[in-house]
Amino acid sequence: MDKSSQILIDSNVLIGAFLPGDRLESRANDELKRIEELSLKKIIHPLVFTETLSILKYKGGLDLALDAKKIIENNFRVITVFGKITPRVEKIFAKYENVGMVDAMLIDYCLVNKAELITLDTKMKEIWQKLKRKN
Repeated sequence: MDKSSQILIDSNVLIGAFLPGDRLESRANDELKRIEELSLKKIIHPLVFTETLSILKYKGGLDLALDAKKIIENNFRVITVFGKITPRVEKIFAKYENVGMVDAMLIDYCLVNKAELITLDTKMKEIWQKLKRKN
């Protein structure tokens, strides 16, 4: 873990933790336990919050999504900044085959704000780490 003051959590971690039987459930719970005791700001980007609740509703139902919403709001800081599609975001999006626009925006947010990215997406994590070293 680097010397970040905040941790940005990706939707795959939240979905894996909240959706019973999800293929990432065990890894997601391990990741959340690991960061639980850290005295860093644990933040959720609004796009991650929206994506998480939408997928939980589609896969687990409205009650699951609403329960998750309460837990997320009580345990994490949902940031209010949406970010911009900057030239660097566009470059990340265009350069890396397995990175979508939301992923590119999250990587950029972490680079700009010196936040650690917590994701179960190994390609996304590798790209963030590579760009962090160059930043």
